[in-house]
Amino acid sequence: MFSFDFEDFRQMDNYQKVILMISIVTVLTAAGKTLYGAAAMIMNIIQPISSAEYAQMISGRSFGLAFSGTVSLITGMLGIRAARDPGRIRPVLILSAISFALSAAGFVIAIRTNTMALRFVANVVIDGLMFIASVHVSRLVRLSKAVQVQYQ
Repeated sequence: MFSFDFEDFRQMDNYQKVILMISIVTVLTAAGKTLYGAAAMIMNIIQPISSAEYAQMISGRSFGLAFSGTVSLITGMLGIRAARDPGRIRPVLILSAISFALSAAGFVIAIRTNTMALRFVANVVIDGLMFIASVHVSRLVRLSKAVQVQYQ
């Protein structure tokens, strides 16, 4: 499923290449988000923080980061599949919208709690690019299907 053939890459349209590149970046960053969130949850279990309020905040953020990372990871993997077969873009479109909403919510929470970091901006940008690219590919797939039906 994840083998790479340069000849297949050269035969892809530009929008397929964009989906592939964004999907690869999404998989890499999502793996980092998921691992970081899971590690923070484990560390909170192993060595609990003395303040109950702070411990709840850390465990909530860790869970949110791990959950958001898992959704982004699945979105990126499905995006790689959709880059090879654009007819399979619909699940990527739905999951990228969810992933973008989760990243945007994390961004807003980070601003409200004064814990803004570069990773929040990067997550929103990457998930937003994935959403925009999947919307564009979905539209192109619908148009190509409409043209095929019209000429049959």
